[in-house]
Amino acid sequence: MSVRITGNPSYVDTGVGVDPSGGDATVMGWGLTTAGDFGNGPRLCSRWGAGAADRYLLQVSVTGFPLFAILGSDLAGQSVTALTQLKVQTWYHLAATYIRSTSLIIYVNGIQSNILTAAVKPNLSATNPPSTLRFGLDSAGGIGQWEGQLAECATWNRALSAAEILSIATNAASPLSVATPTGYWNLCGYDRLEPDKSGRGNFGTPSGTVAFNADHPRANVCEPVGPPPPPISGRGATW
Repeated sequence: MSVRITGNPSYVDTGVGVDPSGGDATVMGWGLTTAGDFGNGPRLCSRWGAGAADRYLLQVSVTGFPLFAILGSDLAGQSVTALTQLKVQTWYHLAATYIRSTSLIIYVNGIQSNILTAAVKPNLSATNPPSTLRFGLDSAGGIGQWEGQLAECATWNRALSAAEILSIATNAASPLSVATPTGYWNLCGYDRLEPDKSGRGNFGTPSGTVAFNADHPRANVCEPVGPPPPPISGRGATW
């Protein structure tokens, strides 16, 4: 099961920035686009707000190649583009890791697609997020609308190994069983808050046209439809 996102602006917003707490990070999720092309550079997950620094995003380029970009608190920036061109109407597992001392790596369906060994190493601050983490649209608003489906987005404050990423992408393991994520959202699209399965209480809030969809590469990741979860106090706290 997944969320179906249509129309601009439509997205799920976590209400917080996902802070790498030292520099290294991993972001990942499942995505399927139903648009006729990739003309708007759709965002799978984005903390790319209007602020000058401490930004990152995982998206598909306008030509259909997954891309991971970082702009650090020191205003140094790097990006890496996958060598695999995506097709519409097809599920893909996208993941990217940032190892501050060495590299940016991007994966498609659990396989490393490209690596950038960075001479300039951006410093992601643990205390200065410019915006909240958002799925399906740029955090700055109105840019990079994802038209299609999203599922199981997760983040870590360390770089997962290639073996760990492959185990998640091939359904051999869930994100919760691989270390401890700083955030994990099934994205079930029940027209309610999306639970944060990491236990940190940062529920995702759907906005626009975000609906339930039965299609997903991995079955039984969503609970049966029931009453919405209770309000979360302290929402927006720093991770």
